[in-house]
Amino acid sequence: MYGRYHFHLHKNPIKRLVYGFLGGPRISDWIRFWNVSRALKGLDAGSIRRILDAGCGLGFYSLMLAEKFPRAVVTSVDDDPALAKKFQETALSMGMRSIEVSRQDLTKYEPGQTFNLICCVDVLEHIVNHDTAFNNFARWLAPGGRLILHVPQKNQKFWFIKRTHGGDDPHCREGYDLKEMTELLESRGLKVIASRNTFDRMGAAGVELDEILWKSRLYPLWLLFYPLFMALAAWDVRHQGNQGQGLLVVAVKNV
Repeated sequence: MYGRYHFHLHKNPIKRLVYGFLGGPRISDWIRFWNVSRALKGLDAGSIRRILDAGCGLGFYSLMLAEKFPRAVVTSVDDDPALAKKFQETALSMGMRSIEVSRQDLTKYEPGQTFNLICCVDVLEHIVNHDTAFNNFARWLAPGGRLILHVPQKNQKFWFIKRTHGGDDPHCREGYDLKEMTELLESRGLKVIASRNTFDRMGAAGVELDEILWKSRLYPLWLLFYPLFMALAAWDVRHQGNQGQGLLVVAVKNV
């Protein structure tokens, strides 16, 4: 479970209690995690031996991938040295010898091998030269290998919070739409085999209310509404909306 991976990243006993009891406080993280987990269903664990977590951050997805594919070596890279260092320490403390962590720039990285599976969650919007990253993904995938991407969408619609691109926003672009993403992938020999909108209107409402209460430090009220937020997150994963704030795409490299 997502919260169990969070649990290992924190030494503070209060945070450990929260993650151990609730599983993970941020609803947006749950929606991403459940959608990516769903995209992995049906993959043959025995045939996947080399996995790249491209932009691993604190390593939640790397831990999940290592658990789902126990025979695979998970290569986890991130451009942030502090994040890479912290996750490397976490993986070692957990005895996860199948995970290899290093600081790498996805536009300059040379892994020296191909991968059966590449997972990249909410990273591409931070890369200025994303064309190079897309070229690299196509080059790094083994024939028949799968690429799982999650990115924000263009023209997002909000309920309560107005987000603007630029200023303090660390994103290089607002996001992608399915047509643009399909063209970026298929022009590089990758075929889109599945896609879905994430953070639909119901899920987005839960995420925004969760964020408002949490940032306002209204913790008792936030805890009261937490079951509702989780229900909205589950709805987001189980039902395909016509629009969403996020986009999940699965592509395969032609054999």
